[in-house]
Amino acid sequence: MATIDPKVVEDLRAKFGADVAVLDADGESVVVKRPSRQTYGRFREYIMSDNISRKASANEVLCVDCIVYPTGLEREAIFDRKPGLVDAFAGELVKMAGGGAEAKKS
Repeated sequence: MATIDPKVVEDLRAKFGADVAVLDADGESVVVKRPSRQTYGRFREYIMSDNISRKASANEVLCVDCIVYPTGLEREAIFDRKPGLVDAFAGELVKMAGGGAEAKKS
């Protein structure tokens, strides 16, 4: 598992707030911030699009918007090595945004 320096995580929490998490999958680690309402809305627009190519890129758009470390070419290198991690990380980001939560009537 690629380890992220705790100081980096601490600095990112200071910058983005408590809604920062480290996600690990298949030997890779990233630091993410919780999707904002606008970010999640854009993700939903991609998912609901009639454009097949836009639909296919929805998870990657969500990841690019929410992964705060690593960034740029380093982040792209992870997805070049293991493109399926986009889906793994996006799934967790959707959960962080409240997706999949059950509403209960009281």
